[in-house]
Amino acid sequence: PVIPVGMQTSFPVDLSLVNHEAEAGFNMLTAEQDLLKKTLRQRQEYMDHMANLGIRVNYNLTALTGAKEKSTTIRDIKKIILKEIEEFRDHPALLSWYLAKEPDNQGKVCSHPDSLKAIYDFVKASDPYHPVVVRLSSPRNFQYRDAADILMVAPSPIPQGSLREVKDYTRILRENAWLEKPVWIMPQTSGGNLWVQREPTPQELRAMSYMAFIYGA
Repeated sequence: PVIPVGMQTSFPVDLSLVNHEAEAGFNMLTAEQDLLKKTLRQRQEYMDHMANLGIRVNYNLTALTGAKEKSTTIRDIKKIILKEIEEFRDHPALLSWYLAKEPDNQGKVCSHPDSLKAIYDFVKASDPYHPVVVRLSSPRNFQYRDAADILMVAPSPIPQGSLREVKDYTRILRENAWLEKPVWIMPQTSGGNLWVQREPTPQELRAMSYMAFIYGA
């Protein structure tokens, strides 16, 4: 059993940053990575480093399933994903496959639940031992539940909304997935240089984290 205390970072991974966060108690990492052949060595290096630190990796495949190019086909996606699975399915740092990021936002190759389910089935056939994670934009989009073993949402209530959004997102998803799918909550940490006015305060971030646990994440 593992309770993931995760961090998301850019690619290539800054290993000095990860060293610092490991000391602070983080035990899971997701890198916003490409899956190009020329960067495979960089992915191998950070995976090896994570294993040495005792950090597990939610291995990011969303650059493929989130593509919007009409020329990208399900067959193309499966071919590239299989190479990643064969490379890393036995790696000690691997925790899960991060298959899709907000497929319920339309216009992506795997926007339709059936398309994503086909990719999910392919991943599970290639590696039945690691869970598959899908991040939804809304906890009410249950049509994707069969394309994942773990469902994740990322409420962003700061500063326009209410912290209760974290409770609602967690409760809605848990009530519709409980006993079938674990629920992961990604508390909002972004702000400033992105599309929101400011980052959450430490107190707000702590409140969001505990609220997720209290309501069943």
